[in-house]
Amino acid sequence: MRNIIIIFIAIVGLCLTGLMIYHNPKTVTYVELLPTPPSPPFEHFIAGQGLIESAYKNISIGSAFADIITEIYVFPGDLVKKGANLFKTDTRHLQAQLQEARADQAVAQADYNNQAQQFSYYEQLLNKNAVSKLVYTNAEYNKKMAYQRLEKAKATVQLYETDIQRSYVQAPIDGQVLQVNIRVGQYAYPVLDNNAPLILFGDPDYFHVRVDIDEEDAWRYEPDQAGFAYVRGNKSIEIPLEYVYIEPYIIPKKSLSGSDTERVDTRVFQAVYRFKKHDLPVFLGQLLDVYLLAQPHAVNA
Repeated sequence: MRNIIIIFIAIVGLCLTGLMIYHNPKTVTYVELLPTPPSPPFEHFIAGQGLIESAYKNISIGSAFADIITEIYVFPGDLVKKGANLFKTDTRHLQAQLQEARADQAVAQADYNNQAQQFSYYEQLLNKNAVSKLVYTNAEYNKKMAYQRLEKAKATVQLYETDIQRSYVQAPIDGQVLQVNIRVGQYAYPVLDNNAPLILFGDPDYFHVRVDIDEEDAWRYEPDQAGFAYVRGNKSIEIPLEYVYIEPYIIPKKSLSGSDTERVDTRVFQAVYRFKKHDLPVFLGQLLDVYLLAQPHAVNA
């Protein structure tokens, strides 16, 4: 009887399981596949990784003086003209020194005027023998020395005026502000603690693509050949590339961990291409998949 009860419970359990499966069918979930990589546009090609940078590379703006930043005139994304002010360091000490230098210049100017006036008396004498040669020579010498002191005072004033102008850091070219890594009140060290530039600046019209080409493919590379770049995640965005130049020195390839010093075993040389940005949805610092027309692998002996 006990065995019959166990068998009966098992049969009932199977029936209940079947009913639950029948009335609660499992919904099939379709997983969307990740975007497929682009197909090479050439039969024989070199594939590389391209980094977008501005046409003049990315200019790391520095400061002429390590001092407190008192004004910032731009924001990321701003388009500015050559010579426009980007930021300013503290000039109060320079202003004080300039004021003192101008006072010294005024004194030097008065002294020169006095010495020149005295010497002019001796020059206007009809009878040069009315004064001794020593007095005449001393008057001429005093005038020359006063003139030298005046010129030195003028140079000192110009020096402080130039330093004040250099405290206003200006745009080196017409371009776009890419990054602003400083704040008012921050000390303008030549390089920040995270090796970031004070301001990153570049040309927004033409973009360059710096392509890493493995040394194993270096012999197959041909300058001035066609090339195309593709946006990662959207292979339909195809960008024709125009050859600019190569840097023929082979270097260790930098890894993409974000560290400037971390490297891998592969060595590469870099070729630079350019394209017109127009309305393409790409950004400086973005990585692209690049294919370049190249010689075939097989070489006839």
